[in-house]
Amino acid sequence: MNMAIIGTGPRGISIIEKIHRNIPNKNFIKKLQCTTIYLFDKDELGCGRIWKTTQSECLLMNTISSHVTIYSNKQKNNYYAPSLKEWISGAKNPDIKKYKGIDFVPRRIYGLYLKSSFERMIKKISEYTQVIKRETQVVDINQYGKEQYSLTTASGEKLTDINHIVLALGHSKNINIKRTFNKGLKYIAGDSCADMPLQNISSNNNIFIQGMGLSFYDILSTLTEGRGGLFYSVNNQLVYHPSGNEPSIIAGSRSGIPLLSRGKNQKNANYNVEGIFFNIFNINNRKTIKNTDKLNFKKDIYPLIVKEIQFIYYKHYIYKMFNHEIYDLFKKDFSSINPFYPIPEDIERKYKLKKFKDIDLYSIYRPFIKSNLQSHNEFMRNLLEIIRLDIHNSEEGNIDNPWKASFDIMRDCRDTLRYIIENNYIKDYSFILDFKHTFESVLSFLTAGPPAVRLKQVLALIESKVLTIIAPDYCITQLNKKYYIYSKYHRRDKYLINVFIDGILPNPSLKNRDDLLLKNLHIKGIITEYSRLYKFGIQGGVNVNSALQIINSAGNINKNIFCIGIPTENPNWFTQVGSSTPNKNTYFNQEANKIISTIFSHYG
Repeated sequence: MNMAIIGTGPRGISIIEKIHRNIPNKNFIKKLQCTTIYLFDKDELGCGRIWKTTQSECLLMNTISSHVTIYSNKQKNNYYAPSLKEWISGAKNPDIKKYKGIDFVPRRIYGLYLKSSFERMIKKISEYTQVIKRETQVVDINQYGKEQYSLTTASGEKLTDINHIVLALGHSKNINIKRTFNKGLKYIAGDSCADMPLQNISSNNNIFIQGMGLSFYDILSTLTEGRGGLFYSVNNQLVYHPSGNEPSIIAGSRSGIPLLSRGKNQKNANYNVEGIFFNIFNINNRKTIKNTDKLNFKKDIYPLIVKEIQFIYYKHYIYKMFNHEIYDLFKKDFSSINPFYPIPEDIERKYKLKKFKDIDLYSIYRPFIKSNLQSHNEFMRNLLEIIRLDIHNSEEGNIDNPWKASFDIMRDCRDTLRYIIENNYIKDYSFILDFKHTFESVLSFLTAGPPAVRLKQVLALIESKVLTIIAPDYCITQLNKKYYIYSKYHRRDKYLINVFIDGILPNPSLKNRDDLLLKNLHIKGIITEYSRLYKFGIQGGVNVNSALQIINSAGNINKNIFCIGIPTENPNWFTQVGSSTPNKNTYFNQEANKIISTIFSHYG
């Protein structure tokens, strides 16, 4: 048997890790000894493009190092499976060792960890079978027998007699959609920040960054500290000293607020919380009560999420304010309420919850939507207050601070949400209108943020006049062949710009991906696009079944070609995850295990 893994970023390595993990099994070794493994990556073998080891150290991870691993659960057979944090602590290289004890490390450090793990796994696997590594792009796949495939590389080389193929292509570049700007305004498309041509921006440029999510922080960091600017601390606040190489930076988004920060971590990697309200039992019970297989997200699922967040918020608030007896009594009382109705008045009075009862997630996401902002200065006063409060909340921690604890629960319950999405629990129209177009952005805003230091840097850059943030709903106008950006709230406050940076990554649909292999497979009908949501104008990723085997244009399953990770977004959900969590059987691990179990059982 010959198998090919195309892509050796985290998803590709997760497949290799499952092979490595199974080596103590004698039956598995027998199958492995009859297998040749081909590994391909067009960017960097052992880490891929996003985690390449040559990128700037000012680009940070957004997950703490102790919660990151490429390995399966290490409890079994004393399996050596260091987390990123453990690997850093044991490193001899001083350039790696200097990050010991630091939660949020540079992405290139994760890339080095991946490469180190990759090489260790390959060395062990190579004791039992041949492993062939190729740092080249696979551009085409052809089937010429019942279970025989040929691969063609960018150089024209053809490899034959491949029996199983895993497409682990990760983040490809997105097709550069041309903006309709005339001369005078340079456009830079959204991409991994390390691959955006930001070096072409001079200090004389006035740039506008569209979107203030995670990409915004990367772009901001690259154009400031990445150009020699220095942040230093004064009375627990950051001050920015410009290098003079920075451009003038304006930023804006729908909400008008940079993505809020993650709370300081107070949870170990084994921390596990199951929802009291938002859980599969309650969701299935709702289906039974309504006598339906499909639920309305806004009416049937969102209330459970809100009650879960309220419960965590109040629980932490009461724990701080009262004694343990009242805390335990509250947990019992609150967990028994009906989540689809308002909090009973007797519970509000008993625990003095009235002033805390209204948690409107949409208003937190877009606090200015109903505001009558009279001026840019008024907007900035409100914005700075929100940012400073968020930093304060983050520094208290994701257990001690009620706000950060309550929003962090949605990270803990993400697998529940994934389950109901991937098993089509939600009516199509509600999934699009209530979830994709509305709640998904709110969820990301509340749970996917950067470390608090990034928001401190934003404050410092605003105060140093390097960064200007405009109120929500930006507009572009052209006057005398020059372009200006402004908020619809403050039409008089216009800012000259000559570079427009798209800080929003496009939906990872099959049609948007600039990937020659997927394009060729799509043309031939070997793969097809997930079409469930076409009628709503939503383009899909590569269509796969629950075993991650691809589905062709005739609707037939190809049992020998698998696709994992980001290319499958839409049939699957939240595929951007690039690691597992130590000692947890995460979806990241489960998906890789599905593929290896299927491949090797095929030759049982």
